[in-house]
Amino acid sequence: MSGVVSLVVGAIFLAAEPAKPELVRYWRRSDNQLVLECKSSATPTKEGITVANRTQRPGETMTLTLHFDGKGRLVSAEAVQEKDKEKRTAALSFVSGTARIKRSGGITDQLSEVTPAAVVTTAPDWSDIFQLVRRYNHQRGGRQEFAGLWIHPSQPPRILVFRIEAVGKNTVKEKNRKKVLVRFRVRLRSGNYAVWADDQGRVYKFMVAGTPTSAVFREGVGEEAQRLGE
Repeated sequence: MSGVVSLVVGAIFLAAEPAKPELVRYWRRSDNQLVLECKSSATPTKEGITVANRTQRPGETMTLTLHFDGKGRLVSAEAVQEKDKEKRTAALSFVSGTARIKRSGGITDQLSEVTPAAVVTTAPDWSDIFQLVRRYNHQRGGRQEFAGLWIHPSQPPRILVFRIEAVGKNTVKEKNRKKVLVRFRVRLRSGNYAVWADDQGRVYKFMVAGTPTSAVFREGVGEEAQRLGE
């Protein structure tokens, strides 16, 4: 199944369910404690589905909200930064085939080369990883590239190219049952990452390649999954 078709099927399936959000949390370790890194929610709507990713940093929170139609196409997006007791925004929309980004301060950027197929992200944010894993075409395999767009409330947008490749599999025990996870190599704006996800596209763990101390893992995963790559 192609990445686009997979996204569409996922959107249609979720739209058929009751309109309540599915919330997933991701954690990291800091000073021998678990710290909330981000939480992601998917909410079915009459138009399709809305996905929100909220990432936390000391003194800063960034929320990226993506609105998809019933065919899985991006309709609009908003990045909201809460920092220094201020709220700044960047809103993406498509007008006559052109991507339009309105930022705090009355600034508007227009990018005719960006389409609704782009993987939209910001910083701090991990929704690019989540989107790439779900779009990956396992039948085709190998390294796959996706057009990307980085938006930010106080910085100009950046047109990007993201890369993802399935490089192996790991078997872990989860609730006394074996679970096979696909291991990916992902290239983002910020560098290379190792990512583990199941066959439904649910990300279990990700980290900066070769840096286990940077690991972020899905709430509820077992210890074996948490130790992958260490």
